[in-house]
This record gives sequence, C-alpha cells and structure tokens, in this order.
Amino acid sequence: MFLINQSKNNLPIKDYWLEQLQDQVNQEGLMIIFERKGIRILQKEE
Repeated sequence: MFLINQSKNNLPIKDYWLEQLQDQVNQEGLMIIFERKGIRILQKEE
C-alpha cells in the first residue's frame, strides 16, 4: 500500500490519493469498493 502525505499538481490530498488508487487499479486489475468507513481494495475475480 502507499501513503500520501502531500498534494501533487495542486490537487487536494484526497483527490490525489484517489487518483493514485485509480492508477493502481489500472495497473493491477483490482476492484475498489467504497464503504462508509474507508476504502477496501479487492482482487478482481477471474
């Protein structure tokens, strides 16, 4: 996993973090499930 401490390209930290998550999903073929208490990342079922 990764930790975002700063914003990048003037994006709010949250948006940058979500952008990084999306990049990871694209690279690893993962599925993101948004929940009330955070975000879970699950492997995509074959």
